Amino acid sequence: MSYNAIVVPGAPGIPGLNFRPFRSGEYTAMAELQMRAHEADGIESIAAAEQWRIIYEHASDFDPQTDTLFAEVYGALVAFGRVRRREQSDGVRRFDAAGFVDPCWRRRGLGRAMLRWFERRAAAIDASLPTAPAGALLALQCEEGEYGKRALLQTEGFTPLRYETHLRRSLAEPIPDAPLPVGFEFRSAQPEHYRAIWEAADEAFQDHWGYTPGTEDDYRSWLAEPDFCSDHWCVVWHSASNRVAALVLADVLDAENVRFGRRRGYTEGISTRREFRRMGLARAALCESMRRFRALGFEETYHGVDSQNLSGANRVYEWCGYRFARRETTYGKVLV
Repeated sequence: MSYNAIVVPGAPGIPGLNFRPFRSGEYTAMAELQMRAHEADGIESIAAAEQWRIIYEHASDFDPQTDTLFAEVYGALVAFGRVRRREQSDGVRRFDAAGFVDPCWRRRGLGRAMLRWFERRAAAIDASLPTAPAGALLALQCEEGEYGKRALLQTEGFTPLRYETHLRRSLAEPIPDAPLPVGFEFRSAQPEHYRAIWEAADEAFQDHWGYTPGTEDDYRSWLAEPDFCSDHWCVVWHSASNRVAALVLADVLDAENVRFGRRRGYTEGISTRREFRRMGLARAALCESMRRFRALGFEETYHGVDSQNLSGANRVYEWCGYRFARRETTYGKVLV
C-alpha cells in the first residue's frame, strides 16, 4: 500500500489494488482510460490529455487532492473519478460525481466501491458547510450505452432527475430562412467581446435547471479550454444598446471528427437574454450557424438540450430540422 493510499470500505479483494488521490502529470493515462471506457459503451466522444489538465489545474469546485479517487493495480491506472460541488441558484447543493472504470476491470466491484466513496465524500463536504436551503444531493450522468452504470445507480438508490436529448441535423437538407428582425445584427466575435459574450450566456442560462452562477475562475477556465475557438460562434447584437442579445457558441472537435470519420459541427451554447426572447433571435442564429458550417463542408450539426426545457427551445430545434440522436440521464440521490 502506498504512503498516500485512501482506505475505501467495501473495496473488492483484487491483488495489487490501491486507491489514492490524483497525482499531477497523469493526464495522458486518464485520457486513454476514458477513451477505452467510452469505446466499450459506444460513446463517440473523447477528452484529450490537455482537456484533463485544464479541468484539474483550473479546478474551483473540487480539490484534486481530497475530492478525487484513483484506483491502480500494481501501479497501473484502472479507474478514476472525482466529486465537485455546485451551489445551485434554487438553493440545492449539488455534488456531481464522474468516474471511469477500464473495461478490463469491470464487473469486479470497483465501480460500486467508488460510487459509495463519492457519496461519503459528498456527505462529508456537505456536513462541513452551512446547511443548504433546499437540501443536498449527489448526481451522476449516464449515457444510453452505459448499461452497467445505470444498473449500479438504480441498485444504489439513485433515481432519474433530468433528461438531456441530443439532436442531430443533416446539412444536406434545406436550411430554413430565418432573418434577424430589424435592430439586430451578427458580429464576428473578437477577443475584446469575450467577457460580454460570456456574461450574456451566463445571464441567459439563469432560467435553466441546475444553474450555478458563473465565477471569475469559471471565466478563466473557459478561456483556457484547449478547444476554445470563437471562429464559428454566431453572436447577435442589439444595435441600439450595443449589447449581446443571443448566441450560438458553435465549435468543432477536430480530434473527434478524425477519430470517428465524420464532418460534424456542434451548435452548442444556444441562448437568448430574457428581454430579447420571443423575437426569433435564437432561430435566426441557429440557421445562420448551420449555413456557415455547410459552407465549410460540414455534413451535420449536433447539440444537446434539456428535455424538460420550458423556454420553447425544443420547438425551435424541431422547426430548424433537428432530430433525436440519443438521450442522457442525470441520476440523483438525496444526501443524508
